[in-house]
Amino acid sequence: MAKTAPGELELVRRFVNTADIAEGTDKIGDPAALQEWLLAQELIPHGETVSAADWGRAIAFREAIRALAIANAGHQCVPVDSLRTLNDIAATVMLTVRLDKKGHPRLEPVVSGIDRALGHLLGIVLTAGVEGTWTRLKSCANDECRWVYYDRSKNRSGRWCSMEACGNPINARAYRVRRKTDGKAS
Repeated sequence: MAKTAPGELELVRRFVNTADIAEGTDKIGDPAALQEWLLAQELIPHGETVSAADWGRAIAFREAIRALAIANAGHQCVPVDSLRTLNDIAATVMLTVRLDKKGHPRLEPVVSGIDRALGHLLGIVLTAGVEGTWTRLKSCANDECRWVYYDRSKNRSGRWCSMEACGNPINARAYRVRRKTDGKAS
């Protein structure tokens, strides 16, 4: 179920997948867990705390990014609420262009706290959009899964986080329904 993304886009994929819909678990299910995850990813410095309001913004941001991944997969359009969330966060994170040690430009937030962490993730999304890799970050077509994966298929037609976990069972179920409907019950 890996299907990792290239470069820093992998961090965005891992962030969205902190919520495992199929398992009903959330690695960042409260402010303390979010703080620990952000520290582990070096998105906030040691000593930085995450408030309940920060946690709420991060969860809303995560689910808005998931909505973009669902739209990338062609399952539905991006909901207005998700766009509003992303635009509100974009307005507060204040991204600027910085050059890294090799002279490559990158977007970095000039704020601190949770806005810095969210800004870093949003900068990755924007950069991936410019590089053409963003549209390959998709959500599984299985509504009970919605795991975010990177579509490495040549024609960008991937639908499932994995054929074994989601694709084959859903395709088999659809086949049985078609057979039953055709009067050829198995």
